[in-house]
Amino acid sequence: MKLVYRGVHYERPPAELDVTEGEIGGKYRGQYWRYQYPRHVPQLRSKTHLNYRGIRYSTAPTVETRSPRERALAAATQRQQPAAAAEATSQAYWEALRRNWERRWQVAQASGDDHLVRMLERESEQLALDR
Repeated sequence: MKLVYRGVHYERPPAELDVTEGEIGGKYRGQYWRYQYPRHVPQLRSKTHLNYRGIRYSTAPTVETRSPRERALAAATQRQQPAAAAEATSQAYWEALRRNWERRWQVAQASGDDHLVRMLERESEQLALDR
């Protein structure tokens, strides 16, 4: 196709895309037109390893290589682990609470504050009931 832009003549190479004429079209300024759809859309290859702010990641889908039996076994062990982790967390919480209470009780006894000692003993009874 021969074109002219500001007096410069040049030839535009034809489009390299193989297109098909669509059924939908219309008339614009006296000319008929139709939508053109590409017959084959080339699939671009994505970068496999990307980097964002120093952290590498991939957009490629991961393929599961484990057998169904291995997946079932892994799922069963994963279900058991949260219960054990919750128990360990609970135990650590109560131990920290007990150590904190003992430290506060020792400070109250050392300062000779009987009212505070009685309050801490009541708190200890409440904590024993809650547990």
